[in-house]
Amino acid sequence: MKFLIKEKYFSIFIPSLLFLILGSSSSFAILTNSSGTDDQRFLSWDGNDVPTENKSSSFVGAGYDWSGVGWIRDYQSQGGLGSHTGFMNFAMLTPRDFGSARHYKPIAGDTVHLFNGTNVIDEKVSGIAYAGKYDQTANDLYMGSLQTAVGYNSGTEIYRILDVSSNNYLGMQVLVTGNDLNTATGLSVATAHIIKYPFSGTDQEFPKGYLYYLASEGDTWVDQQGGDSGSPTFIAYNGQLTYAGACYSYGISSTVLWDGQNASTVHDTDPSILMNSSLVNSGYALRWTVYDEPGDPANTANVWSGTNSGNGNISAGGNWNKGTMENNKPVVFDSSISNIKTSVNIDSDQSVRGILFRSNSGPNGFTFSGSGTLSIDRTGIRNEDTNTQTFNNNIINC
Repeated sequence: MKFLIKEKYFSIFIPSLLFLILGSSSSFAILTNSSGTDDQRFLSWDGNDVPTENKSSSFVGAGYDWSGVGWIRDYQSQGGLGSHTGFMNFAMLTPRDFGSARHYKPIAGDTVHLFNGTNVIDEKVSGIAYAGKYDQTANDLYMGSLQTAVGYNSGTEIYRILDVSSNNYLGMQVLVTGNDLNTATGLSVATAHIIKYPFSGTDQEFPKGYLYYLASEGDTWVDQQGGDSGSPTFIAYNGQLTYAGACYSYGISSTVLWDGQNASTVHDTDPSILMNSSLVNSGYALRWTVYDEPGDPANTANVWSGTNSGNGNISAGGNWNKGTMENNKPVVFDSSISNIKTSVNIDSDQSVRGILFRSNSGPNGFTFSGSGTLSIDRTGIRNEDTNTQTFNNNIINC
């Protein structure tokens, strides 16, 4: 099989309290000015006219594209909030599908809205693409579908998921979003950092499948109240927002990337894999980007160095900067690295979660050949290089 790629491009919870929170269907919102970093996406808006975006350099979300975050106005709570009426936020993950929370979500027939910087786009929800279990064995993620795909031509962002090699977001900074119930201008944004990211177990204090975070200022829980579960949680990476999950309760978000640290059950437990499976017949798929940060060796992807005494075998540990070929992890190729071999021999069957070709000034792309089969999982292939990458070997997309 041969194909070419030429695209450019701590403080902890009291267990009993957490149990009550997780057992509730209540939702929440970030309170206006609850910390020094809270801020608003829109400066003024009555919900009917075209909103005025916050373009201040002091806005905590400045420099990022928020056009893929949509909302419902005057949403009537599905439970736990009585007569509460307010905004509900979600994030676009494909041109048609959006991420939210199972227990508090847009449903079929709802009219949702997106703002591309010029116009408000109105679309109807058609139904469910994926819904998590909403319990302590999985998480609360939900993916709904629009009747009409807004597509890439609408000017609205489609958010990628950050593939961290370790599958662990612990310690990373996040942008937590919610509603502003006081001024009704829609989306509020606050900075926080992840303090707990449990993969497995039945710990009542920190159930698996969720991110737990504290506000960046003061190490206190992000101030939240009834009205906005399902709002997206983002990790900013290389100037872009990447989707980490959906707000669930006080200081908690369901996470889109989780495998239970059990390779035998990864395809049964990882929400991202289950979400992708639900999209097969639609022609859409989740979009990814590989975490490529050499200064963070515990979490960064393995980089091909190709320096193993003239040997270009993909299985040779000496050809990788981590000293081993790590199966089922994302990998990076960069043709500008000094003395690198751009001819890669697939000498044995190998599995990777995804491949990133870095943007670089190298004169050549990579050529893959050999008798082995290269299996590529959910993250796929992303070519940020201007050069063509050539595969002359068997490839399986898992």
